[in-house]
Amino acid sequence: MNLLLLRRIILGMALLCASGLFAFAQGTALGTQLDAVVRLSSNVLVGLTPTGALVRSVDNGTTFTQVRATDIVTPPATRALLTLAASNSVLIAAGDAGGFVRSTDGGVTWSTLKYMTSPSFVGSIQGLAGNGNTTWVAVGVNNTKLTPLYSTDSGVTWHLSPTIASPTGKLRSVVWSGQYWVAAGGNSGGGFVLRTTNPSTAWSLATVPSLDPFLYPQTQIAPLSAVASNGSGLVLAVGEAGTLIYSADHGATFSDAGSGYVSDNLRAALFVSGTQWAAAGDLGVVVTFDSTVPSTVTVRQTPSPASETISGLVSGSTAGTYLVATLSLTSTAPQAITASISVVSNQLRVELGGAVSGSSYFVEQSSDLVTWSAASGSTKTYGGVTALFWDFALPGGGSKSLYRIKLGSTP
Repeated sequence: MNLLLLRRIILGMALLCASGLFAFAQGTALGTQLDAVVRLSSNVLVGLTPTGALVRSVDNGTTFTQVRATDIVTPPATRALLTLAASNSVLIAAGDAGGFVRSTDGGVTWSTLKYMTSPSFVGSIQGLAGNGNTTWVAVGVNNTKLTPLYSTDSGVTWHLSPTIASPTGKLRSVVWSGQYWVAAGGNSGGGFVLRTTNPSTAWSLATVPSLDPFLYPQTQIAPLSAVASNGSGLVLAVGEAGTLIYSADHGATFSDAGSGYVSDNLRAALFVSGTQWAAAGDLGVVVTFDSTVPSTVTVRQTPSPASETISGLVSGSTAGTYLVATLSLTSTAPQAITASISVVSNQLRVELGGAVSGSSYFVEQSSDLVTWSAASGSTKTYGGVTALFWDFALPGGGSKSLYRIKLGSTP
C-alpha cells in the first residue's frame, strides 16, 4: 500500500492566519507593506506603511488603498508618522517631531494637528493608546529623555507629562489596562515598564522578573518593544531575544510568560480574546499562549517569505482562510498518482491525477487526525480524461480541518 502525504501552507489573503490572527509583515508578502495596523470592523482595517503613508482596507486586508500620502518633516528629512492607534471612533497616527494626524470617519479623511516644536518636544512618538473615552497617551523619546504626552479631548490637543528622570532610553509602546497607563521600552542596559493612573502626574517603575542579569545588569530583561492588555488588568509586554513578561495586576509586577522559547526579537503584542494572547516579530515568528498557563508558549509557523518581520497583529474572523491542510492518498497497488491542494476563492481545492480510470475515490475530513468523517459530496469516480477535483468551503475563525483521499466507496 502506498501512502502519499502532502503538507502545504496556504497563506489566505497574503497574510498569516493562526487561531483567528492576522499577522502583517513589513515586507512584500502583502503587496502593501505595513508597520502598524488596527481593525475598525470585521472588514475595515487601517494601516501605516514604512514610508509613513496611511492606507485603508474594506475587504478584511485583501487589498489596501492609500488615504493619506507620506508626510515628510523638513528638517530632518525623515518620515513623520511612526505609529497608529484607534480608540472608539477616533484614529490617531503620530511620529517624528511630535506630529499628529487624526481621523473620525474610519480613516477615510485625516486632519493634521499642529506639530509640537522645541523646546516643548524634540524627538519622536513611538507608541499611542486611548482609554476608550477621551484620554490618550503618546510615548517615545523627547530630547533623549522620557517625556510622554497626553490628551484629554480625544487627541485634538496634547500636553507634556512630567519628564521621567530615570531610566533613560526610549518608550516604544503604551496601553490602557483598565486602571493604569502601562508603557514599555528600553535602552542599552535592558528593558523597563512604567505606569501611571494619571498621565499629567508622575510615572512609576514596575517590577520585572530577573531573566538575564548578565546581559542586562540594569534591568535584567531585554529591551521591550510592545505592550498589550485585555483592559481588565492583564498586561503582556514583549521585546528583544524573545522576551515575554506578563502582569495580572495592571502592570505593577511582571513574571516570565515564556521568554526564550524563540530567540527572535518580538515587535508586536495582542490580546486576542478570552485567555488567548499573541506576539510576533523578526523572521516571521508568531507565538501564542494561554494566560491561564502563561509559561506555556506555542510557536506558530512563519509566513512566506520567512525572512519578513511581523510588526502588527490584529484579531478577527479568517473568513474561510486555511492554515494547514494534510492529505493522505492510499491505493492498493503502486500507481503514478498525483495530488495537490490550492485555494480557489474561499474554497480548498483538492485535485487528483493519474488515478485508475473507473475507480471511486472519496474524501474524509478530521480536526484531530483521529476521528474522520466523510466530507459532503466527496465521492468521485475518476474518468481518466481530466483531473478529478473536489472543492470544500474553508473553516473560519482559525478552526482546522484535515482532509484525506481514499480509494473505494464511502463507508
